[in-house]
Amino acid sequence: MGKILTPMMVWVLKQLMSSGGLDANDIMISQKMVNMVKQIWDYFALLGIGFSIIYFLMEINRKYAFEATDLTIKTFAVPFIKLVASIGVLSKGGTIIGTLVELGNDFIQFSYSEFKPEQAVFNDLTASLNRIMGGMGFFVALILIIPCLACWIITVVCQLIWKYKALGFKIELLFRVGISPIALADVYSGQNSQAIRWCKSLLATVLYGASFILVYKLGHALVVEELKEKMEQFAKFSSIGDTIDAAWDMLTCMLSFLVIPIAEIGCISAIRTALKEALA
Repeated sequence: MGKILTPMMVWVLKQLMSSGGLDANDIMISQKMVNMVKQIWDYFALLGIGFSIIYFLMEINRKYAFEATDLTIKTFAVPFIKLVASIGVLSKGGTIIGTLVELGNDFIQFSYSEFKPEQAVFNDLTASLNRIMGGMGFFVALILIIPCLACWIITVVCQLIWKYKALGFKIELLFRVGISPIALADVYSGQNSQAIRWCKSLLATVLYGASFILVYKLGHALVVEELKEKMEQFAKFSSIGDTIDAAWDMLTCMLSFLVIPIAEIGCISAIRTALKEALA
């Protein structure tokens, strides 16, 4: 029974120590995707220029209403310079937004490559499993096989949920990129502009993508070391009573693997809120 159970548990642990079924390419925005929204960008870029002209005309009209008897070159020059600056920002808007998206991609790649589960830890867990499962009795193995299967089912479900959320993140980010010219047109307003807030909000969104990987890394780190310790204790006992007690402790630890993925998914919304607050 132990020989059948060991590969299954090793596979489950490998799945749980991964990034939840997601790799960097599942979250990163490729150049091909950006090209798909280029037509939307071009359409709203014209609308953005139109908004800038409207802001310009509204300011000229306001100045004329209050300064009709004292008009100077400055009265028209300042709004005109602001209009030129606004159109200039719109013309470079693709570079600005593209830089933010690229920053998000770099952070996603960094999170995936730098925060991979330590292979040494996984090797230790595998060695511990192979050592203690070989001579395991039928009833003790039966105690552990149920949560093992439950972990596998939860892992599959969570992988589907992560992929669903990753796809939703990509669609939202691409749509935000497409309509960005409308927000960038408001740079005409100067200090009261919503354009800076929009860029900060977009930055929060691209950083949110990396949380899909980071949350899973942090979550599994809370229970992997504990499981390793329980396995080492399990291997030290020889009497049946002590072995059953140790198996029960390892079982309760494995049940944490059922809770952690659900908790991680639940934390995603809170992390997004935290990012928005940090960049408010």
